[in-house]
Amino acid sequence: MRIRTFWLTTLIVCALSLSACDDPQPSAKPTRPAEEPEVSLGMTAACPLCVGHEIEVTNRTPTSAYEGTSYYFCSSFCKKAFDRDPAAALAKHLAASTQPTSTRSATAPAVP
Repeated sequence: MRIRTFWLTTLIVCALSLSACDDPQPSAKPTRPAEEPEVSLGMTAACPLCVGHEIEVTNRTPTSAYEGTSYYFCSSFCKKAFDRDPAAALAKHLAASTQPTSTRSATAPAVP
């Protein structure tokens, strides 16, 4: 008896779910907005965390504002690191950018 009840219940649930598919006006589902195409803003900037790393600024470039200045980043990782402590990040950038070029690496540091 239990098995028959189980299968009957399963059949009813399946039939109800299939009839919902035939609904001419399905319930409103949240839709993702169409992704905006990447557009160049016609300028380049230096990532404040990756010394010597120039990036082309687009409408999708990660950005933060600090003390009235906009900063652009090469990745969301750099943006998050900057947002944790902007003053310390800028101090490190200033110290690294004033080193003689012979001791400074030409590539961005490895991301942990």
